[in-house]
Amino acid sequence: MGIFSSGSGTPRTIAEMAPESVLLAGAGRAILLQLAYPPVGHGVARHSGFVEDPLARLHGTLTYVYALTNGTPAQAETARRWVERAHAPVHAEAAPDGSHPAYDANDPAAQLWVAATLYDTAALVHHVVYDETPDNVADEVYRDYARLGTSLQMPEQLWPASRAAFDAYWDARLETLHVTEDARRIAHDLFHP
Repeated sequence: MGIFSSGSGTPRTIAEMAPESVLLAGAGRAILLQLAYPPVGHGVARHSGFVEDPLARLHGTLTYVYALTNGTPAQAETARRWVERAHAPVHAEAAPDGSHPAYDANDPAAQLWVAATLYDTAALVHHVVYDETPDNVADEVYRDYARLGTSLQMPEQLWPASRAAFDAYWDARLETLHVTEDARRIAHDLFHP
């Protein structure tokens, strides 16, 4: 039985998939991909206690994902407001000397990238661990993942319209990733304590 199927054969939704503990197996991958997008990596380096307290960041991310996918509307709204407050001070213009790019945690493109890493990692982990997912279920779960960005500042139309469109976006974005010194330091400190 695949991860997206209940015992009765009924397809499962993102609400059932998101809390699966197996997704934690991909957490390191998602983090490294997020950090390799320079605006995200630099924002994390300058405004986060991620390295000092990685479990707090993991807890915050999981709280947000679980509230959006499994919580009540009030819980989802509380989590959304919490993330927006945390993101508010995370912005800067590009350094004149080129030492860092402009970044803004409320930038829809950055939010798209973070949501994309969470979706792609979840899809990959599920593919590796469980049976193939029927296309109709995979499409529904994919569409639902947009909520991770659209609940913040990412407009709905920014989320690629289909899994094929997502694959094209993903491949193009991978070509633009760059591991900066900030990202390298964070990754080293995080994974080599």
